[in-house]
Amino acid sequence: YGWLNDRSWESCGRLGNACGALVVSRHGCAPALPTKTELEEYLPRAATLRFPDRDERIRHLHIATTTRRPRAELYVLAFDHRKQLEQLAAQNGCTVERISRLKELIADAVERVATRISGADRVGVIVDDRYGEAVLSRMSAAGRWIGRPVEIPGSRPVQFDPRNHIGLTLRDWPAAHVVKCLVFYRPDDPLELRLAQEEQVLELFNDTVDLQRELLLELIVGAPGEETHDDAVARAVQRFYNLGIRPAWWKLEPQLPAAWRHISETIAEC
Repeated sequence: YGWLNDRSWESCGRLGNACGALVVSRHGCAPALPTKTELEEYLPRAATLRFPDRDERIRHLHIATTTRRPRAELYVLAFDHRKQLEQLAAQNGCTVERISRLKELIADAVERVATRISGADRVGVIVDDRYGEAVLSRMSAAGRWIGRPVEIPGSRPVQFDPRNHIGLTLRDWPAAHVVKCLVFYRPDDPLELRLAQEEQVLELFNDTVDLQRELLLELIVGAPGEETHDDAVARAVQRFYNLGIRPAWWKLEPQLPAAWRHISETIAEC
């Protein structure tokens, strides 16, 4: 790479040595090769970074630049609702079995839209396996982008389904399925509640890293019908980054333009 870009022999040698240092600190061979982004992060700190495999920043860059295929745009419909649909069925005297049929009808609509968009994986769904198992199989076969929820609906602090050892469940998921977790999180929540939520999300994030799964973190910062401050979502995003939680995807509430700029700047800086 250095030689093809007219670098000096010394620069080429530094790049080669840096590649070797990063590869031998990891398991495997070809999958451990660093990207240009990793090298740019590592080289200025190489003299003092004795254990690059333990550096969270480099680990994140390796995952983000080698396992995720960039997409300019995604068209995703979320219909992973469970609790709301169960309540609706009960109010109208319907059995919960009809929820599965409803989700299949929604999937039919997604497929109709997909015929107008080039690229199978640019169209996606967020759907649960409780009532949408058939939809998950169908979308997987079609090569769609798929997000699957792990949170117990409405739980606060967030709890996972199953409640214990969520990593064991994720291990059996197809590798392409994105782990989606919704958290009702406000930066000004009581300390005990915030710590409980953060501990749960951090454990989930570490499980997804170990299992080489992507995490989509959905934050609900405002109460229903309540306006959020311009910086509330950005502060929440920053807090999770400070904890070392770097999801592959964010799912955030609608914002005013100024708030979106603040959020984008926060993500770019982290």
